[in-house]
Amino acid sequence: LDKLAANACINPVTALLQCENGRLLTNPRAAALVKQLCQEVFEVLYGDQVSCDGDRVPFENVLNGVTKVLLATSANRSSMLQDLTNKRPTEIRYINGYVVQMAKGGCADAPLNSVMLSLILARDSLNQHNEMPDFMEE
Repeated sequence: LDKLAANACINPVTALLQCENGRLLTNPRAAALVKQLCQEVFEVLYGDQVSCDGDRVPFENVLNGVTKVLLATSANRSSMLQDLTNKRPTEIRYINGYVVQMAKGGCADAPLNSVMLSLILARDSLNQHNEMPDFMEE
């Protein structure tokens, strides 16, 4: 499994929900969100690839790979969650931001990755500046 796929599906969700990796498997709504991210990442990164035997790379490969990572790291807090907790900038631009850019250059859409990117960047901004934007001031 591509590390990018696992990070794009796991890190922003754990960071936003402020939970350990394993909770993404035990919470039905979180699990559904991870599955939707996996589908989107699959379409963007692997949608046109074929395996060595000429068959299309199956979506289940990505979903199963992400599930294995979640099981193996169930007690861990993702690096993105740790970064937000410690008020450090995250790597969201290099993870989900990359997926969004790949989608723009291809034939797939990445609206959920775009939302993850925006939400984590907003959290980053709040952590770094903690100021009210001009449009919200009275």
